[in-house]
Amino acid sequence: MNAAGGLSAKKGFPGAFFNGVLATILATPCTAPFLGGALAFAFTQPPLAIVSVFLAAGAGLAFPFVVLCWEPAWLKWMPKPGAWMERFKVAMGFPMLATAVWMFWFTAPRFGKSGVLWLGLFLVVLAMGAWVWGEFVQRGTSRRGLAMGLSLFVLGGVYFFILERQLHWRTAAPQLAAGSLQNEPDGIAWQPWSPEAVEAARKAGHPVLVILPPTTV
Repeated sequence: MNAAGGLSAKKGFPGAFFNGVLATILATPCTAPFLGGALAFAFTQPPLAIVSVFLAAGAGLAFPFVVLCWEPAWLKWMPKPGAWMERFKVAMGFPMLATAVWMFWFTAPRFGKSGVLWLGLFLVVLAMGAWVWGEFVQRGTSRRGLAMGLSLFVLGGVYFFILERQLHWRTAAPQLAAGSLQNEPDGIAWQPWSPEAVEAARKAGHPVLVILPPTTV
């Protein structure tokens, strides 16, 4: 963050460029839940639509900067830096937490009945490892090597023990029995695969998502 802040503080075009890069990086985690649907739609469209969606997203991000450059006098209406920024940062953590809960809600059931428990424990230990890294490696002045080793050990251990051994996260979801495709209300109308069904959907202009069964070695 210090290096990015230094680059964005430069004068002229390099500073403006890196200021935009920094703003984009900081805004990405907040905008991803909202832009995900737009990008998913764009990738099913012709190239012109894809470029248009990305241009619209970039123009929306740059719009405040362009307006303030066009009329610098409006800067007086911008909030002044101060202690309120720390409180605002903490307050904005709650919407981010809600986003994490939402993502957890539709991710955990994929790993079976115990998926909620093991995925929850994984996130807790992951947060602890990230806290150790930030508090004692990035901000600490002594025993940084020990803190770095402990953080990497915790992250590596939780990865192999929970993701690999308990959740088997790289394994495809269990295949449903033949003829038992389940459709939830307002969900995707799944159909058994056949070349004719795929061709009919493509002729009708519908995107086609094919789910392959897990392979066995």
